[in-house]
Order: sequence, then C-alpha cells, then structure tokens
Amino acid sequence: MGKRRKRHERDDRKIASDVAFVINQDDEALSFNAKQAVIKNAIWVWTQRHGKIKGCQIWTVDARNAERKSLRHEHVVPIRVLRDQLLGMKPATTEDVLEFLKKFAIGCVVTKEEHDLLDKSGLRQSMPEGFAFDDAADPFSRYELAGIKVAETTDCSR
Repeated sequence: MGKRRKRHERDDRKIASDVAFVINQDDEALSFNAKQAVIKNAIWVWTQRHGKIKGCQIWTVDARNAERKSLRHEHVVPIRVLRDQLLGMKPATTEDVLEFLKKFAIGCVVTKEEHDLLDKSGLRQSMPEGFAFDDAADPFSRYELAGIKVAETTDCSR
C-alpha cells in the first residue's frame, strides 16, 4: 500500500510538471492548439488516475445506487474551464499546477440522468456565474446549483 501511494504521488507530480512545461512553452515552440490538446489529455489522466468508474473516489448519492450501465465519469469542474484557467497561469510552476489540479481537477461518478441534468441546466461546460478560482472556491458549486448530491463516503469497488 505504501509503495502504491508513493507511486501515485510521483505520478501526480509528473503530470503537474508536464502541464507546467507545456504552459510555459512559447507559441513558436508549441502551438496554442497543441497546448490545449495536451492539457485536456493531462486533465483526463489526472481525474481517472484511480479509475474511471471503479476506483473513482467521488460518487453522487444516486450513482451509488444505480446500475453500472447508467454511470458516467464526469468532471466536477468542466475540462474546458480547467484548461483555460491553466493556460492563463503562465509562467507556471509544478507546485502551482499541482495545487490547482488537487483542488479543482476532480472526477466524479454520476448517473446518465445527472449528466443530462447538467446539460439542461446550462452547466455542461461552464461553472455558475460568480465562480472564481480562489481559496473560497467550491468546485462542487455546479452540482449544488443543479441539485446533484455528492455522497459523503464512497465504496470504489464497483
């Protein structure tokens, strides 16, 4: 268990280091579109590093009781929002990116109905008005606004 935890911590730092490296490249070395693609992929890797469904550490209350086929891996803060915020961090340090990813790049297992509810609420690719990436930011504010309840504890074995 100890070795596995240390490996994940190294992997976390490596992902953050890679993202910081990409952010800090000038547009002649790496195009803006390439930066967007790399960062988007890094966020996916980050949020699924413990598992897309099985192993994902955060689930909604409804997802815990749903059939496996109706479950979706969702990003608490949409990837587009995360990516745009990261791209604005230039110059970026590994520590700044690591702290940001730990706080805001969160995967959550939701039901298909909850996923559709976010779409219908106009929150599919955005955060609620007034959301700011600061110390008081609640990454789950989008779920709260849509009426989606996150489970207190999660059995990740499904």
